[in-house]
Amino acid sequence: MTEMDQTQQLLLQLREQGIRLQVFEGQLQALGATGSMTPLLAEQIGLHKPLLLVLLEESDESEGDIPLDPANRFQPFDLNENQQAYWLGRSAYLDGGNVAIHLYFELDANGLDIDRLEQCWQQLVDRHAMLRAVVTPNGQQQILQQVPAVSIGRVNAGDNFNLTLESLRDRLSHQNFDLQHWPQFEFSCVQGQERNILCLSIDCWAIDGWSYQVLFVEWAQLYAGGQSLPVFELSFRDYCLASQRQRESDTSRRQLQWWKIQAATLPDAPILPRASRSADHGRFERRQHWLTQKSVTSQ
Repeated sequence: MTEMDQTQQLLLQLREQGIRLQVFEGQLQALGATGSMTPLLAEQIGLHKPLLLVLLEESDESEGDIPLDPANRFQPFDLNENQQAYWLGRSAYLDGGNVAIHLYFELDANGLDIDRLEQCWQQLVDRHAMLRAVVTPNGQQQILQQVPAVSIGRVNAGDNFNLTLESLRDRLSHQNFDLQHWPQFEFSCVQGQERNILCLSIDCWAIDGWSYQVLFVEWAQLYAGGQSLPVFELSFRDYCLASQRQRESDTSRRQLQWWKIQAATLPDAPILPRASRSADHGRFERRQHWLTQKSVTSQ
């Protein structure tokens, strides 16, 4: 094991003990659970101090502010690894594919102003650039500078509310949008004589779970009369390019090499039987079973 490997292993050991090192005026400072610092760890820190300073200073430099590139905001850029998986997995060419990462839900729309809801969603599309993103034919992503106005469909169900809702639900609940085209969401309100149901279908290739929570909170705030929200200066493209530069840094290369060595010591993955997954159209089906209090307490 090289001295660099030993130094990286020491940093990992310190983190496991809740101890974090930082550089201040050219010296090492220990933060966090310093009560876990043993004489042996202190001795190892002293022995590896020069390399620790190099690693920590390089790490600080790589974690600086992300440079903005507004002039090229609408130029294509690479998908990240998660997005590549989402893009490939939705293809029918893969066994078990033809399934999008997709969100579908319904809201009771009685009393909702659909026109106002539509206007507020338009504000979010203007604010969040990745709501205007597409995947290019060569597998990159691109933020569109301009898109058509958003629209929430209205479906007059008349006397056939349940049948109309079921038909729309069947179409929207398993949508697999063409990511080369915008939009990758579809909202429709089924309007009946006594009930209104808003059906929302959104592809998740460009929005993670936490972002959805932020998005819907903002939607509710705007609908409730909140002030308009400013457009972000930082774009997802800026973040992705900064992450790529960090992965290509000397520090990241050394870290990757260290983990490759560790991974080689792990046991092989178990060999498990695989079920046939030859369905042309993948579908998710919810199954649930409720336990009564009596059945639980009697066990």
